[in-house]
Amino acid sequence: MLIITHAVTGAVIGQLTGNSALSFVTSVTAHFIMDMIPHGDSGEYERYRASGKITKSQIFQNIFDVVIVIGFTVYLLAFHIEANWWPIFWGILGGVLPDLLVGVHECKPSRATKYIHQLHFFFHDVIIKKWRDVKYRYSIILQILGMIIVMGLVF
Repeated sequence: MLIITHAVTGAVIGQLTGNSALSFVTSVTAHFIMDMIPHGDSGEYERYRASGKITKSQIFQNIFDVVIVIGFTVYLLAFHIEANWWPIFWGILGGVLPDLLVGVHECKPSRATKYIHQLHFFFHDVIIKKWRDVKYRYSIILQILGMIIVMGLVF
């Protein structure tokens, strides 16, 4: 799933809860629940695991996604949110933290990140292992539409 999708969800949770700790914990939980939804990237990850190499396309997609998250966060915190920015910040951080820790584990495996890596892929694979994944391009379109709708309702 796009990192920006998790960031938007975290921001929405932060806006709705108005509480930093609750926003963070709820956003981490929401991340795992959202990752259960098939979102088209399982084949990409399997190719990476089989070859041990990241493609230029994957690098570009991840860099682009992270730049969008940073821009979104700066926009919300600097121009859009007045009084409630800490819960939104902690919601965004909680929403993206599981993916960040998985990335850290992929780069430098350790006991500290192993559990989160295993938990992440347990949730990520729970539905697609039983049925199948969706096409990545359809998932991107649905994620973008979902973010636009949710942000329009909350912000």
